Amino acid sequence: MSSPSSPLTPPDVALADVESESQFGDWVDDRTALNTVLEGYPPGDDTASFLRTFFHYLPEREGQHNLAIDVHDTAQVGNLRQLRNHLEQALLQAMRAKGGKTPATITPSPRPAAEAATEELASHHVQAATRDNQSGLKERCQKRDGHRCVVTGGWHPEHAPTGALSGSLEAAHIIPLALGSFKNDVELQGLNIIWEAIYRYFPSIRSRLHLELEDVNREENVITMYAPLHHEFGIFKFILEQTETRDRYRIKTFKNFSLFLAPFLPGDGFVTLRSHDGRYLLPDPSLLALHAAIGNILHATGSAERIDKILRDLEGASGGLAPDGTTDISALLSMNQLSLESSRDSLQKPKPAAPPLPGGENQKPMWS
Repeated sequence: MSSPSSPLTPPDVALADVESESQFGDWVDDRTALNTVLEGYPPGDDTASFLRTFFHYLPEREGQHNLAIDVHDTAQVGNLRQLRNHLEQALLQAMRAKGGKTPATITPSPRPAAEAATEELASHHVQAATRDNQSGLKERCQKRDGHRCVVTGGWHPEHAPTGALSGSLEAAHIIPLALGSFKNDVELQGLNIIWEAIYRYFPSIRSRLHLELEDVNREENVITMYAPLHHEFGIFKFILEQTETRDRYRIKTFKNFSLFLAPFLPGDGFVTLRSHDGRYLLPDPSLLALHAAIGNILHATGSAERIDKILRDLEGASGGLAPDGTTDISALLSMNQLSLESSRDSLQKPKPAAPPLPGGENQKPMWS
């Protein structure tokens, strides 16, 4: 990722003297400005390190600029901790909380314009994304991806050449389907807060793709993967990082990625997406960049382990409270009750094995 290149603030120009976003962009190198503000934040919690890390991994120059502005402005009124919590809940927790486990409550953005931006989204008449046509979406994406897992190269059993490795393939959403699904106005209001944050810090999602919450079932937001690998992708155990070559990505795995699956990853560590059916767009680089940024931030800040613990506590035998007293009560209460069903599947129930190949009982278990 290239570093910001706008001019540094002259020594006699104080951050407090910068009155508008245009002046801020004209005079201040965003990274320098952000670090200058955060150096004055009193130690005692992770707010400063969290915001630095978040800035570092944002893939778009405009998104970094927006965060630098927000850090500057919220610091003036003492709301940096609120900004940190908003980012964790509206982006990290919402993207990580897969399968319906979107936050029930989200710390609002302290940015003054955020409320108006959220209300503007609420004025749109959108339809909820549903699972009703998932089979059609899956088939379209498999045609585009050649009926193969784009990461491992494993085939769909019905299309595999004789003797080729095959397994159950799924349509893996990049932005989770849960971020397009709602049942009532209260749930839609929460989603609008999440999408306002996406647009603020990943602006090309709106300005170039024109992607809204009802569009999460578009083909460019879906990638064909072997079922157990889809699970790892959804909980950010691995990401696909952009390279200088379009549609070529580096596979980056994180702590606790399944060693069972590791031998089936490409030996050179790279994946190239190719279209086998031009009717359907390839997964979009901006969406994969969003997913990669969230994965990097989750693990670099420690939020991944924290959110996983919240989900484990939510499912715990002690009624949601860890017996050692380490449960984060406020975070636990912010998780949607839908997570009770979804997290049982992801955290307690083993994934079913892929359908076996005829006569393939002695093959390696991934493709058994």
